[in-house]
Amino acid sequence: MAFAGQEYAATMRGVGNAEEFEKLANNISPETTPLYSLIGQVDIASDKFEWIVDSLATPAANAIIEAASITAASTAIPTRLYNYAQQLEKTFAISDRQQAIQKKQGGSFDVKQQLQNRTLEVRRDFEYAICVNTARTLGTTGAAQVTGGLGYWLLTSNNSVANVVAGGSARPTETVLLTAMQQQWDDHEPGNMAVLASSTNKLVIDGFSGGAIKNTNVGDKKLTNTVKIYESSFGIFKMITSRYVPNTDIYVLDLDYVKSAILIPIEHVQLGFTKHAEEHMVHMVGGLKVSAINAHAHIASLAA
Repeated sequence: MAFAGQEYAATMRGVGNAEEFEKLANNISPETTPLYSLIGQVDIASDKFEWIVDSLATPAANAIIEAASITAASTAIPTRLYNYAQQLEKTFAISDRQQAIQKKQGGSFDVKQQLQNRTLEVRRDFEYAICVNTARTLGTTGAAQVTGGLGYWLLTSNNSVANVVAGGSARPTETVLLTAMQQQWDDHEPGNMAVLASSTNKLVIDGFSGGAIKNTNVGDKKLTNTVKIYESSFGIFKMITSRYVPNTDIYVLDLDYVKSAILIPIEHVQLGFTKHAEEHMVHMVGGLKVSAINAHAHIASLAA
């Protein structure tokens, strides 16, 4: 049985035009998932994925006598970090009767529309997963596996090198924001810098007098009104408003050191038929990779 929207999805996993579906999935309303839309992706080969973090020595006086004997310095073993990938899915079923009625009445309750809706829901759920303070959790037969979100990685209780600034159970001040930016700058070469904050805290930041706030072109016209910039003594920061970051937290990030780690990209699987209904699933398996902890800063314990 043919179905509306079939041209947008592979009929089975890994078959047909799955790449086109993934491309379509990542272009649906990118402004609703700003962090996922702005950071890059890396492929992973396991649902427990690891990476190595190395660091440079602190700059110091370095003057050597010519022809002096050499003693090789010992090399510190790089730190190995890991996270888990979690499975996200949405399912739906549409009967042939529903499709026939909607087709004749000009409605939009068809497979194509439901694929778009469920795909956006999966992306939003993934955005939520990487933005919140959820501890990484190994899955068991009775509990789902969970990826560690930004809040988990950027707390000193989980990573001693994390740059954390106390919010004082109040709304953010410009001094607190600049302190976080300074800590990040002191520990990390400036790169693709950004501030991720809730709408409540973003309104407060918009009122700061020190930094110039204005729209910026981030390469995707659909995100222009979502992302502004803040010019500070420590560089230019994209200001990203997030629906999923709680009011208690603000993240100061280098977007080049945060990645979506993808085991299975967003894909559509036609599950089959139950009597007169087509059953479908949209799913993905992925997690968060924070490449260098001290490339970021975390304003924690703000007012809820």
